[in-house]
Amino acid sequence: MDFRDSPKADRTGLELEILAINKEIQNSVPQAASDFIRDGVKKSIGLSLQIEDKAKTFTDQTRLLGDLPELDSMAVLTVITGLEDHFGIVIEDDEISAETFETVGNLIALVSDKLG
Repeated sequence: MDFRDSPKADRTGLELEILAINKEIQNSVPQAASDFIRDGVKKSIGLSLQIEDKAKTFTDQTRLLGDLPELDSMAVLTVITGLEDHFGIVIEDDEISAETFETVGNLIALVSDKLG
């Protein structure tokens, strides 16, 4: 019988510690992936618009289109290309809208969806 199947009372301290570590690792992987995507999106925006220092301060709620003077219609294409290059994805025309570029969080959601 595998120790993961045994009743909690029968488990040794080491087995319980291993289970706790495994659970911690499983919980931290999605957060690490989320942080990787968030950081990559902010970096891509910063590099594409030549505002690297400003982009480092962005949060998910930071408004982009209409609020960020550097982000005009031509810059949108530059950001899209930057995201595609950074993450190795292809963003289709029908996935791009004003809502997509409303906030940093919306761009993060788009990239997350593309990465699966």
